Amino acid sequence: MLKEYVIDGNNLIGKVASLKAVQKINPQLSREKLVNMLLRYFLQKRCKTFLFFDGFEKDKISSGEIRIFYSNKKDADSIIKEHIDHSKNPKHLIIVSSDGSVAGYARKNACQVISAEEFGRELQTAGQEQSSGENNHNLQSQNDYFIKLFNAK
Repeated sequence: MLKEYVIDGNNLIGKVASLKAVQKINPQLSREKLVNMLLRYFLQKRCKTFLFFDGFEKDKISSGEIRIFYSNKKDADSIIKEHIDHSKNPKHLIIVSSDGSVAGYARKNACQVISAEEFGRELQTAGQEQSSGENNHNLQSQNDYFIKLFNAK
């Protein structure tokens, strides 16, 4: 059975400095940036991803394989707890939140818990490694081009 990541979106945004700064100016943009970071992070991983936000959906976010839920009139914490309750096997859930009530509830239900701070660091590290890899690939492509160009007779 696949692992399922259950992510407390607003909690995670508040723990990633670059997203937190954007959220103060444009909450929708911070959500979009988080989804993009998650898409890159989970690209090579075999798992299901569920992202929960407080409030109402304003503009649809292109989310690929990530399922996004909005709490509407409830709070996201309640919706996350309901998700845990409805899980066939909570041991396969990985809850990403630093909210004490969510983390405690998850642990009582045998879920794995990763703090938003820790997961945020993983997201940023993965993003930097990916950028570095893309830069190295681009440099190698340029290098190959110049070798062909100057070795041509």
